[in-house]
Amino acid sequence: MGDVKSKIIMAVGSTKQEPYPLLIKSCQDTWDSVKHPNYLKTVYFYAGDTNQLIEFDNYYEHYTLCEETVGNEALKFVQMFKYVWHLDWDFLVAGSTSSYWDKERLFDKIQTLSDTNTYCGINGGGYASGCGRIFSRDVIKKLIDGLPTGTCNDEDALIGQYLRDEHRIFVNGTPERVQYNYVTHNIERCYHYRVKEMSLPKLEEIKAFHNIFNETCFNDFKGKSYVNL
Repeated sequence: MGDVKSKIIMAVGSTKQEPYPLLIKSCQDTWDSVKHPNYLKTVYFYAGDTNQLIEFDNYYEHYTLCEETVGNEALKFVQMFKYVWHLDWDFLVAGSTSSYWDKERLFDKIQTLSDTNTYCGINGGGYASGCGRIFSRDVIKKLIDGLPTGTCNDEDALIGQYLRDEHRIFVNGTPERVQYNYVTHNIERCYHYRVKEMSLPKLEEIKAFHNIFNETCFNDFKGKSYVNL
């Protein structure tokens, strides 16, 4: 089991294309504003015109030298892994701008997971769904060392196939995820909420993040309202 000193780094797949900067800000204003001693600064990772990791006061930004296309997601992941490898963490949690995280519940969940071979997420058919995955550090090392990074439109499926075929690591860990249904009260408690809803405008996700935050987060930020859109 992971011990109570487990360190966690969150990684959020990001883009500078509109309206995603507003969605990233909603992450930073809600779940990622919650401080917890076992979390490092979150890394938001992008395509860019250079390979670099930039540290800000409350988060990191990582850039991979590549075009902003779905086919480069595996390359962006592996490059980001390499650039955060030197930091002091035991588990990496990867999500998207459509993922809302309850850090305290996520920390409690990670304490139940193995320090090795953890590859935890909703099973999409032999792989952990890209919207919310937990990796132990040793699994990330395997991905750095061997994951193919050529053009691939299904990075999450590629990771699952590689871990399964090359290392006999399968989806594990009994993941949790709630599909947020756009209610504003009596929200089910969980460590991971998926707010993506294809039938709604993307900016509705900002409202969803703040609704979950106001309903579930009992800290100094409770009651903060979202910006009028």
